[in-house]
Parts: sequence; C-alpha cells; structure tokens
Amino acid sequence: ILGVAAFSSLKPAHLIQESDFLIYHSTLPSLHWQKGNWMPQLHSNFEFFSLHIQYALSFLWVGLPLLNKLPQFLFLMFLCLKISNVFTLMPFGRPYTAGLVSVLFFLGFRGVGIQTGMAMLDLVNLYFLFEIFWCLLVLRKQKTRIHIALLALGCVGCLGHKSFGAAVFVAAVGLVELNLLHFMGESLLRVFLPKKSWIPGLKLASLFAAIIALLWLPPLFRSWHYTGDPFYPVVAALTPVKCNAAVMGTKACGRLELVTQIMHDTLFQYGYGHDLISLVKTFFLVG
Repeated sequence: ILGVAAFSSLKPAHLIQESDFLIYHSTLPSLHWQKGNWMPQLHSNFEFFSLHIQYALSFLWVGLPLLNKLPQFLFLMFLCLKISNVFTLMPFGRPYTAGLVSVLFFLGFRGVGIQTGMAMLDLVNLYFLFEIFWCLLVLRKQKTRIHIALLALGCVGCLGHKSFGAAVFVAAVGLVELNLLHFMGESLLRVFLPKKSWIPGLKLASLFAAIIALLWLPPLFRSWHYTGDPFYPVVAALTPVKCNAAVMGTKACGRLELVTQIMHDTLFQYGYGHDLISLVKTFFLVG
C-alpha cells in the first residue's frame, strides 16, 4: 500500500478529489509569494481560511515543484509512526503488537486508502490530530515545555484545516478521555491540573495559550480587517458580514456579501433532512 502511495505521490495532481489542491491549497500561497504581499485574492473565497498547513508546505510545492505530492506522502509515513506511538502508550499487554496492528488497520481503512498518494491534506490534518493524542498521553507523566509546544502546534494544524475542525477536535478528545477513564482510570485533567500543585499546570497552560494566540490571531485579525468578521468564512452562514469597502472595494465587498448569502441559504440543505433518521442516513452518505 505504501509503495503504491509513494508511486502515486510522484505524479501531478489530476484527479477530481485533488481539485482543492489546485484551487487553493497550493495556488493561494504561490500567488502571495509571487506578489510579495498578503492582499486578498478576490477570485477565491478560500482566501480567508486559516491556511497554516498550506503556507508551511508551500515552500516545497512552490520552490521545488518536482516534488509534486511527496510532502503529503511523507506526512502519511509520519502518521503511521505516530499512530503506532499512540497505541504503544496505551495499557495493552503487548504494546508494540498493538501499535503494528493499529497501523495495519489504519492502512486498510477505505477512507484512508482513497487518499494515500493523493494531493489532499486530510491525512496531514489527521497527523496533527494524532499528535494531540500522543502529547496528551505523554504529558500525563512528563510535563515538559516541548510537549506543550507540540500540543499547541497540533491544535493549530488540526483546527485550522477545515471549517468543522473544532467539532472533530472536541469529539476526538472526548474519545481519548473515555478511553483513559476505561483503560487507565485517569482523566485528561491531570495534564493541566495535577493533584499536588496547580502552579506548574498554570504555567504550562499559559505557554499553550501564548502559542495558540501567536499563530491564530494574525489570520483572525486579517479576516476581521477585510470582511468585518474574524471567523469568516468558517461561520459566515451564522454571522452577518460587514465588509470594509474602504479597504476591499465596493465590488469585492458585494461578492463577499453574495457568497455569505449563499451560505445562509444552503446551511441546512446538506444531507437528507433534520430528524434523527436523516442524521443516521447522513453518516452513510459521508462514509
């Protein structure tokens, strides 16, 4: 599986599921590097997404175009190692066997198989999610600044990739908490709220918050400056957009307001309906 993925990663992005890579993952950072400024590209509504992962990888896509999708494949390899590390930290009788089996199960999952070797960034996002899991497990025993920094970077990478990243993050951390309570009889609260003294935990929490703020505030301020909404377009369907016409121009503001109205109109049109049975059907649709 990894061999086929490696071979595919050397080919240019050309499949329909790789369209996001061509539309904005690599295109928007490339345009900004070429123009030498951060003025919004008015042709793309993805301009105001928090593109931390895209800009981090853009120097490989733009500076070394022959690599094609190789950075995504390298993240797949790191993800396999990270999954193995997470399961070896769990209280199983044979931790290394559990780590190997978890990687084999991961590679055999259909949702993963259709993305290996492709240009999408969902597996990159999944790497950061497992980075969060690993850091939380390690921080239970050794609370170091480097692990807090890695945890913050994992949160930025995981939460910034998709508009529903926050929901995935909350659900995933909840599953980790349930597993810890079931297998170890412990809680994630031990990471920042140890029993002996709360001062060290407060210092680590402050470091965590500082890193998050340093990486998140610039894109939030940029969205607020141009659109009047710091979370645009993540929650554009729920909040009004008061575009800054003096900065963006009347035509650009009109486009933003039009796109926001479309989001308002289509917010609840995904899936089959709004009742419980429709919700269950939607999971099969996503699968």
